[in-house]
Amino acid sequence: MAAPAADRNATDRSAEAAAWAGKWSAWYAQYVARAAEQSGRTGKLYHDVAAAMSRGELPPGALEDMLGAFYQARGSAYSERLAELTMRFFSRLVETAAAYSKEMTEAVMPGVPAAPPLPKLDPSEANAWFRQLTDYSHSLSTHIAVSYKAFLDRVAAGQIATDGLKQVASEYLERRFPEYLEQLGRLYFDLLSDLNDLRAAGEQDFLSGTLATSTRSNGAVALALNLTGPPGGVASATLSIANTRSQTAIIQCRFTEVRRADGIGSSFTPRVSVTPAHLELGPSQEASLSLALELDEADYTPNELYVGALHITGHGEPRLEVPLRITLVPHPTSGGTHA
Repeated sequence: MAAPAADRNATDRSAEAAAWAGKWSAWYAQYVARAAEQSGRTGKLYHDVAAAMSRGELPPGALEDMLGAFYQARGSAYSERLAELTMRFFSRLVETAAAYSKEMTEAVMPGVPAAPPLPKLDPSEANAWFRQLTDYSHSLSTHIAVSYKAFLDRVAAGQIATDGLKQVASEYLERRFPEYLEQLGRLYFDLLSDLNDLRAAGEQDFLSGTLATSTRSNGAVALALNLTGPPGGVASATLSIANTRSQTAIIQCRFTEVRRADGIGSSFTPRVSVTPAHLELGPSQEASLSLALELDEADYTPNELYVGALHITGHGEPRLEVPLRITLVPHPTSGGTHA
């Protein structure tokens, strides 16, 4: 009966190994697919920046010029996120290893006192985290050394039979070690994905901010609206719209979010209104749209350029994108801008 049992054990181990390898392959495939998708988006932004430079909308040194300001504005946020991801990985790694060690000790060395509990590790407190982890490592090492000595003393005194210890340890390792490796693999690929997400977000944020500073001069954009005004004031502008088609057109307007042209800070929704809110133009009819933008110091830094766009669509016509260039000035200006 020993031989068939050994064959079954070998078959079980082979199946477990195949399943484990399959999971690693699946995790790797997911990571590669996600990384490829992010690289595609980043690559498109690089292409857009290069195209803007070739059209003269960005200076050749735009990326270098923007880099310092970007790191100054966003560097600390990305560094904090990186530290958080790293510490979260190590926290889970320590928790997993501690749980595995505790189970193995209880299985192989029954009667040994429980290890000191793992402290609650807060990744937001870097200094306290490393100090707690170091202290716990020292206390755990001391506990293991004392426990091994006490266990061996009991074995030497004949209080514990050692005949079955080797078999118990072997069975435990066969059963639990693959699960432990699986947990470590999951942690590893989670960390890789999180780090790649962080890298891609930083690159895309930087490139998008650089593109926002471009001066678009191609034929697809015929005009831009410059909106300026004092803190707490309202910047206004008017825009003429004509329906060149033979059918009635319903005009719809949508504003994108705006952000500082140098990429510093987050984008936000502008407080702006269009009059008339509903516009219907018959064939060859023409009308004016009036824009009113609220300028609040809580949203805009004085003397800094903010950029966004107004998207205008009508029945059957391509979307017209009108760039918005917004500046909050410290002194009142004389009224609105007409385009």
